[in-house]
Parts: sequence; structure tokens; C-alpha cells
Amino acid sequence: MRHAAFTISMAAVLSTHATHLHTTFNDLVSNAQVILVGTCTGTTSTLDPERHGIVGSIAYFTDLEVIRTNRAGSAPVTDTLLVSFLGGSVEGVTMSTCDMPLFEDGQRYLLFLLNDGTKYMNPLVGGAQGQFRVLHDEQNGEAYIIDRGGHGLVQFDDEGILKTRFPVVRISGGRPEFDPDAVPDAQMVIDLDPETWIDELPLLPLAEIAKAIKTHIFSEPSFDVLRKNAVDMPSTPADPAVGAQRPSDHRPFMEQRGTLGACTHQDVYLWFEQNDAVPGFSSWAAIDDYCKAIWDVHINIYSDDPNPTNGFYPGNDDCEIAGWLSSSELSNHYGYAWGGALAMCVSWYSGSEIVESDIMFNESYAWTDDWNEAFQGTAVDYRNVMLHEMGHSWGYQAGSCYPETYDYAYPSVMHAYHDFVWENGREIHARDAQIIRANYDDQATIKDVDDIGVESYRALSGTGLMDGYASNYNVLAGQSVTVYRVTVENCSEDAQTGVRLRLYLSTNRSLTSSDHLVGNYSLGTISPVTRIIDSYDLDTEGIPPGTYYVGMKVSRGGTAYNDDDRPANDVTWSTYQITITGTVGVAEITQTGELGAFPNPTTGVVHVTMPNGVGSGRLEVFDTAGRSVRDLEVRGGERMQVPVDLSPVTPGLYLLRLSTADGRYYSARVMKQ
Repeated sequence: MRHAAFTISMAAVLSTHATHLHTTFNDLVSNAQVILVGTCTGTTSTLDPERHGIVGSIAYFTDLEVIRTNRAGSAPVTDTLLVSFLGGSVEGVTMSTCDMPLFEDGQRYLLFLLNDGTKYMNPLVGGAQGQFRVLHDEQNGEAYIIDRGGHGLVQFDDEGILKTRFPVVRISGGRPEFDPDAVPDAQMVIDLDPETWIDELPLLPLAEIAKAIKTHIFSEPSFDVLRKNAVDMPSTPADPAVGAQRPSDHRPFMEQRGTLGACTHQDVYLWFEQNDAVPGFSSWAAIDDYCKAIWDVHINIYSDDPNPTNGFYPGNDDCEIAGWLSSSELSNHYGYAWGGALAMCVSWYSGSEIVESDIMFNESYAWTDDWNEAFQGTAVDYRNVMLHEMGHSWGYQAGSCYPETYDYAYPSVMHAYHDFVWENGREIHARDAQIIRANYDDQATIKDVDDIGVESYRALSGTGLMDGYASNYNVLAGQSVTVYRVTVENCSEDAQTGVRLRLYLSTNRSLTSSDHLVGNYSLGTISPVTRIIDSYDLDTEGIPPGTYYVGMKVSRGGTAYNDDDRPANDVTWSTYQITITGTVGVAEITQTGELGAFPNPTTGVVHVTMPNGVGSGRLEVFDTAGRSVRDLEVRGGERMQVPVDLSPVTPGLYLLRLSTADGRYYSARVMKQ
């Protein structure tokens, strides 16, 4: 182990990359100690006098408008708010985090903050997810907000936040104008999913969002649920001795369209010193090796022979997996506490080359190596987060050229950690594979790998990962059901032929011969690095009564069940369930047209889209017995969003039926959770 003195040069760069939980509207409000709007008047950065190479910053805000305070003493006590965070640039030293706060002088922001006097690595709830920029209508001056990537808000509730697909560049007369250069890479996407209405929805004014923030009711901070089950994890105290950076003249630069990419690299082969000597760590080290092997599938960049160590040493030129650190340990060595981050990858650079990456985890959360335990919401899936952090270690989303916004248009392990979208395929995605191949094809040989995969969700620019759903969750046997947002990917560099998607109903989220085949679709040939997003009908004829998950299996070879070289991501499952029943009620109410309803399932408010050509009507909500539980008159223009509050009704399946004066009927089935 080397323990040379750490030296700061004019070219020294230290970058940290944190994994955050995906945040819903409820998450943002419940976990923030204070929520406010303020104008940035400047940012200053300083070197830590006690910790070599550590840079901290303070952003100053004035003209403050406090919207909500959840914790006593967290509201600003003066007219100026000081927001401290890790990272910055001063005296030739740059320290950056992919999702660190980025503030522009003179710009006004809506912030969801931790502000209790502690210096947090990132005081924003959910990292970049807790920072919004105020944008004013050029005609009437009304205030709206856009996220870090420039996407405007169009809907929000307990399930999620829906944003415009493309960045908003200006608002005039209440209508947004989008960046014409931000259209996703169309050649990689075959989007057959009918949900194209998102760009037709109006932006939500800041005043409406502020009102919802003030009146929102929550039982407890949502992230605390995952912290309640935390146990003592093996941790490794960092040695204060640090090493010197090595020079490099190998500086390739990679340009990628879209918001996912890499413009930094390491010299292969990478090896991680793993803390096998720490009691209880060896079982987790096996997952580390598995995650390295996953990244190595398409091009080998990791060494198979990591050297063990008894501790990690920041800045010593060695990549290390440091285990679980407490906030006090992190603060001791970096000067900042965790905040809400799950994990962090700290990298040291020389020019554009990464010379060291250390990965560490937040011990205040409950962690698990059992995928099913994570699915039940009792702990965080270690493998999922490690794949994300290892992506940072080789340069993925690790520089200023690709900000970590978590709202990418592609499925990727670089999205935020979700509590409702599950990466059970245990592989990386098509875009991930393409970028690591391109970033290292000058140092290693790309492997000939045939790899297709399927996911029960989709990715949408501006909104990130969106869970799949079904048109009906309680049906009579023989009644058709449609499942939406199914994504099939070709992760290979070669076209895959005879691709077929089969859908099953299963009681146990495990594909066996006893499961019921309810869909069999030929997808033909899929081009390299391409994904297909579509909806599929399920034939429930002859299915016995019961409650089922929807299983999905993708294969090659036409009617044959031919696996590819990486079968782990060939099967996935829905997070929702469908109940086959003989009960009459909702199933017997005739549907004469379809309504758009979002979100579905819902825990409260569902937004109903008025159909084309319909400006008013009567909207009724029926339970499974056919009884009307809500009845309201709807007046407005077509494509208008009508909020229907289902909070007072009991969980279950409901039918929304819109009747018009000229005798037309439109309906949608919604699951209240």
C-alpha cells in the first residue's frame, strides 16, 4: 500500500458522484426541511485547510419566499440564505459532483432543502431532483418552473412527476417552446406506445405548485422508511494518509448525442481493492465481482484479480470499495455529511483521465442482496446501486459534459434508484453497452455478444423511468387486458433476428411451465442498439381465478425458445398484479370509448384527459358492484386535464365513465391503491 504525500497541482480534479433515490412529489415535500424560492446572488468556493484537495462551496440567495417549513428552525433566519455543498473550483483545483447544485447568478430557483445547520454533501432532496429554475412567461410574466434539464412540469401527485419530453427554452402566452436540438436519437427508438399526449398538456404555474406544496399531507418523511430497517454494516475507517496523482498523456474525448455519455476514462485494466478483511464484508464482495463482470460483458475493462486491503485511502492512486460509512466518518474525511444520498463514487483526475475511484455506501439505509426483499420496499438493493457507482468509476456521467439529471430518454443503470421500477434483469442496458464500448474501444477489444432484454417499464426524456401499467386490474376470464410501456432492447452491435416476446400470468414472479401463456408476439429483426416500446394485449381465456403478475420473456429463433448469450435480462415481471375473477360489476359496464387517466394505479388524485371533440359532460366513478361513488359535471375544452380525487374511496378497481349530451360514452378503469 502506497502512502505518499498528496500533492495538489493546477490540473488536479476531484469528482464525486452520488446515487439518490428517485423522488416523487411526496418524497420532495416530506423529506425537505424547508421549501423556498430565492434568487441566487453568487457562489464562492474555498479549499479545506485541513483536508487536502477538498473543495467546498456556498451559494447565496436573497429575495426569499418560504413556501413550507417541515422542521422547526430550518427556515432562514436572515434575509440571505447560505447553501453549502461539496465541490467547486478554486486556486486551480476543481472538485465536482455529477448531481451537485449548479446555480446561475441572478437566477431564481425553487429549492427542496435540508437546512438544519449541518454541512451536507448535497443539501437538495434527491440531488438534482430537488432543484428547479423559475421561468417567466414573456407575455404576462407568470412564473413557471423547469427542472435541471430544462423540462417543464405538467402533472404531479404521490405517484410521480410528469414533465415535458423536451427542454423548454421560453414560455409565451402560457405555451412552452421546446429546444429543437434536444430531440432524442430517433434511430435507436421504435416507439409504438400510444402515450403521445404528454406534450399537449399545459405547464403548471408556480403558484399552483406552491399551493399543492403547502397543503400536501404526509405521515412521515418517505426516505425514513428505508432507514428504519438499517442495521450495523461493515465499515472501513479511511486512513488520513493519501497518495500522489500520476500523470497521463492519454486523453481521448468522446461525444455522444442525448444526455447519457462519457468524456473521461481510466487506463485499463481497472482493479478494485476490496475490503475482504473487514468482518462481514466478504459476502458483499462477491456482488462487487458480479457487477464488474456485468460491465465486462461487452468489453473487458476490469481486472479479475483485485487485491484486498484493510482500509481505503483517499487519493492514493488505488480504486477501492470502502464499504459503508456513517455521516460522521464521511464528514471526518471529506468535511460533509451524507444528506439523502445512498452511495458515492469519488474520483481523482489527471487531465481527462481518472486515476482513482473510491466507492462508498451510506450506512444509515437498510441494504440487501436479496432482490425480492428490495422489491418489497424494506431495503435498498446493493447490486443495483453498485452497478450505478461502477459506471461512474469508468467515466459514465462522470464529468461536466454530462450532468447527472436522472431523467434520461433511455433505460440505463444511471437513473436514480427507484422504489417502484425494478432492475431485475441483472444486466446493463443497450445505451450503457454502447457507451462503454465506444469509450474503451481504443484500449480493449469489443466482444461479440448477442444480448437482447425486456423491461416492464419505459424511459421518457424529462421524466425518467415510468412504470408499466395495465388497462384493467380486475377482469373476467376471457376479457382482454392491455399492458403498457413494455420495452424490448437489443444491447448488441449486431442485429437480432426472429425476436419474439411472450407474456405470461404467474402467481409467484418466477417463470415455470405451470404459468399461463397469454401473449405471443413476433418482433422480427431488431437493429443494433435499438429499443422497441409498445403495448400488448393479453388473452385471458381459460385462465383460472386468481391474482397474477405479468411475466415477460424475450427470445430469438422465431417460434423456438432460443436464449441469447446473456439470458439474465431475457425475463422480467410487472410490479402490478392482475386479478382474474368471475365477479360482475365493472366488467359488465359497456365501454364505448377510452379515456386517458394518469397516474394509474393511484393513491389519490387521477387526471382524466377530455377526448378530442368533447368540451363538457358528466363524469361518474363506479365501484366493482356498479355503484356510483363520484359524480361531477365537467366543463372545459378538449384535451383538458380534469382532476378526480379518489382519496375518500376504498382501495380497489373503479370505472370512470364520461357521458356527453349527444349520447357518447368514454371510460377508463383505474386502480385505487
